[in-house]
Amino acid sequence: MKKIFSLNGGLFRAMTIIYQVLCLNLLFLLTSLPIVTIGASTVALYHCTLKIATGDEPALYRTYMAAFKSNFKQGFIAGLGMLLGALFFFGAIRYALFQKQPIIVIIMVSLSAIFLFTSEYLFPMLAHYDNQLGAQIRNALVLSFQNAALSIVCFISNAVLIVLFPILLPKLFFLWIFLGVAGAAMINSKIMTHIFQKYDDTEGQN
Repeated sequence: MKKIFSLNGGLFRAMTIIYQVLCLNLLFLLTSLPIVTIGASTVALYHCTLKIATGDEPALYRTYMAAFKSNFKQGFIAGLGMLLGALFFFGAIRYALFQKQPIIVIIMVSLSAIFLFTSEYLFPMLAHYDNQLGAQIRNALVLSFQNAALSIVCFISNAVLIVLFPILLPKLFFLWIFLGVAGAAMINSKIMTHIFQKYDDTEGQN
């Protein structure tokens, strides 16, 4: 019982993570208000959650804002690309459905799945690795296929916590404001840390 309530116990650790998620989610929402900065905000969010996932205890505000500023250019371009890509696929799929062209629908849905899986890895990789944006996109695409099962887990986490939660449970919308996006990023960061560690170890041996 004493271990549960100690500073190193499970209860204290759980409360600490909830507090970190709450703070990060508010920072993410505030810095994403212009919409076009959502890419830089996502990179900054993952910069913090990846540190937490590895057992680090970053100073949340300073770490987040430093990452937001240092990764703003790449994050802005990546975020703008993802927003435009999402709009394109949404419009293309709707148009194909309206025109009753099932082959085009299948092709667009398949391409949009590749697009989504790549975006799942791109922002954590921008936060974790220092590389050119083009190389980051290629590596994100490769990793998403090499770790297909984990990519699906991340997709489900994002879909449930970011999209479905506020739609299916509107009465708990306030909870989503405090926990939604950062909660998904925290889960994804646990997975990404495992994936990145595997490839970092491989590169270290070569």
